[in-house]
Amino acid sequence: MMNATRWIASGLGVLSAATVFADAAGQSQKAGAQKAAAQFDQGDPVKPGQLPAGYNQSARWNPNGKWDAYVTAAWICWTAQQDGLDTGYSVEVELEGNQFEIESDVFYHHPRYESGFKVGLGFNTASFDDWSVYAEYTRYHAAHGTTHGVDGNESITSTPYNGFLRLNNGIINGRNVHSRWSLEVDILDASIQRPYYLGTRLTINPFFGLRAAWVEQHFNMFYDQFQNSNNRLFTADFNFQNHTKNWQLGPRLGMEGSWLLGCGFKVIGNGSASLLYTRYTEVKREQHLLGRTEWDQKYHKNYHVLSPMLELDAGLGWGTYFSRERFHFDFAATYDFISWWNQRPADPVNDSKAMGTLYLHGVTLKGRFDF
Repeated sequence: MMNATRWIASGLGVLSAATVFADAAGQSQKAGAQKAAAQFDQGDPVKPGQLPAGYNQSARWNPNGKWDAYVTAAWICWTAQQDGLDTGYSVEVELEGNQFEIESDVFYHHPRYESGFKVGLGFNTASFDDWSVYAEYTRYHAAHGTTHGVDGNESITSTPYNGFLRLNNGIINGRNVHSRWSLEVDILDASIQRPYYLGTRLTINPFFGLRAAWVEQHFNMFYDQFQNSNNRLFTADFNFQNHTKNWQLGPRLGMEGSWLLGCGFKVIGNGSASLLYTRYTEVKREQHLLGRTEWDQKYHKNYHVLSPMLELDAGLGWGTYFSRERFHFDFAATYDFISWWNQRPADPVNDSKAMGTLYLHGVTLKGRFDF
């Protein structure tokens, strides 16, 4: 009986001790939770610096953390090429024994590097998540000519498949051909962007907006001498003229990237894509034979297509703050590649002729000043 009483008393003592320990542990946990709540509760609204931002840290140049503006200016030195600018081909036939040996050489219009420029204006916001609004105008006008000639028994034969030349039999044979191509490109971009850090050494700047473009082309070819289907050789000129003009509008999106090397230097890689509604306001073709207009076709405001546009560029840059970090200057040197579809209209007479692509590439030197 005494042993049973002793065991019951011992059990009650252990239970009491466990209850006291549990109460103490509960009070300690509650106090810890209250302390944690006081430590992590930031209040409403959250003040700057209390918690990491819910979006990536802005990478725009903003030494004072306020709204500011910036201007850009660039010199471009590009060369332009386009499908369908072949002026003809030469054919030379030689008889060796009982076999004929034929040599052929295709003549193309050879463009050169031409200068242009870009100017831009931007505005940075502080209270709208550091977004920026930017507008840029690009002007590239180029004109150049090429001459090809043959001697002996050779002759230059036109390439009617290029959609430019057209006679009764579609073929022109001559001794010399001169070609001149002029291209006028004007582009206006408006975009919204937000540069931010993607790591401590990499910044990216995604953007989207609208692009408007105006493109005008003239392509002329002159044959000093030519012969018709009866192999009659004329010494008078044969002149062919082609003129196209259009305006374009559509969305544009892309991304700019910079890998920060230190001391203000960086590696640059950018890319963008556009899809532009293209409206041809004038498509004109003329052929002048022996001083008179033999063939004339004009098409106005009746031709429209969609023109995709792809841009890529890469290079190096350098930037620095000055005047007590009130201003920032940035310089970039890149090599640009542009592929612009559907810029030479199909031959309205020959519907099977495909559209031509315009290619632009060259050096761009660009400066930016934030104030």
